[in-house]
Amino acid sequence: MNASGGTVTPLEALGQRLADLRPRELLYVSARPALAPDLLPVTVRSDIRDAADLAGEGRHDCVLVADFLEHLPKAGGLAVLGRLRNLHAGQVLLFIDHDACLETWSLDDLLGMGFRVDARCSDGSRTLTLYSYDIATYNHEREWNNPRFWANPDLWGKYFW
Repeated sequence: MNASGGTVTPLEALGQRLADLRPRELLYVSARPALAPDLLPVTVRSDIRDAADLAGEGRHDCVLVADFLEHLPKAGGLAVLGRLRNLHAGQVLLFIDHDACLETWSLDDLLGMGFRVDARCSDGSRTLTLYSYDIATYNHEREWNNPRFWANPDLWGKYFW
């Protein structure tokens, strides 16, 4: 189900998010690529088994991860997601079948990495959850996070620990 209460397919949910994000190109990471949209240039990587496999990969507008985390141990999946999020794109879309990896991946794991739930989708045989991460919006501005509330406001922006 999506925010409006209706059931959507993974392709419909993906199309809506891509329309919102408007990336120029996409890195698609999947063990078995099947969702790749044909509306924009897509680099497909089905050879990723751990974070080291991304060593030569450049920066992309957006990363799509689908049918991937279900096939990795949790530690390896966390490392790959962290690297994709931190080094390869500011926007990440992630489809996961929680029923297929119930003992490995939970909602809390993905929320803890800064992802948010966008939609629940069904492709007829399984239910997928679409998560997204956007560096521009994941950490909302807080009223207290400015020089007025610091012990030494004259040092704001001068030193980084």
